[in-house]
Amino acid sequence: MKFNLSFTDPLNKIRRARGVTFVEILIALGILAMAILPSVNVFTSFKKYTIHTEDVQTALRLAQEKNEEYRAVSYSELKALIKSGQKNPEPNTLVTAQQNAAGFTYSDKGYKKFKRKVTLSFLNNDENTVLIKTHVWWYEGNFSAGDQRYVIQNSLVCRDLVI
Repeated sequence: MKFNLSFTDPLNKIRRARGVTFVEILIALGILAMAILPSVNVFTSFKKYTIHTEDVQTALRLAQEKNEEYRAVSYSELKALIKSGQKNPEPNTLVTAQQNAAGFTYSDKGYKKFKRKVTLSFLNNDENTVLIKTHVWWYEGNFSAGDQRYVIQNSLVCRDLVI
């Protein structure tokens, strides 16, 4: 008597099972690559924009700190600087360190790519109002390709009018 174990034998099912071919593996890897590559591009773009945003924030902080430094000077001193011809008291200065209001000087390696220029002038030739204009700029990538980025911050200092 002969027994037929073809339907109940688990080894027989494994022997009859078809294996995965090399072509099927390549197709699966291709589909997986097509799904993953766009997300890699998104992450690199996010990194680029994050670095750009950090640079803009640093430049704004550098401009604001310099504007606040000049706003702390009296109006008569600012007016005397303009009248004496020193409209650019800090022309094209490379930023290496900053000093806070408490007099503490701190430096950051990231400051080395920033330059700053301060310009003083009278607003609309009115000697009652001084315009403090601070430019902060830096280069991203190729200098010759025009990859310059900048921020400009303005502040006004008005003469005290007593009536």
